[in-house]
Amino acid sequence: MSYRLLVCTVSLDGKQASGKAFNAALKDKPEVKSRLESEWDAAAKGNYAKAIDRADQAARMRWTPCREYAR
Repeated sequence: MSYRLLVCTVSLDGKQASGKAFNAALKDKPEVKSRLESEWDAAAKGNYAKAIDRADQAARMRWTPCREYAR
């Protein structure tokens, strides 16, 4: 998975977001909302850390010419 895709990944899809049971749980149960927000926050931070790592790996893999060919 590319680093850009990792950063832009959404933890909730449209089907889940439009579900009546899901929305009712968010409105009526603050502990559920708090737990979900914590899970989403952890997932976002994890994906961001992976994206930084992948970008760093890509930067290290950048091709550089040998001294002999750089003349």
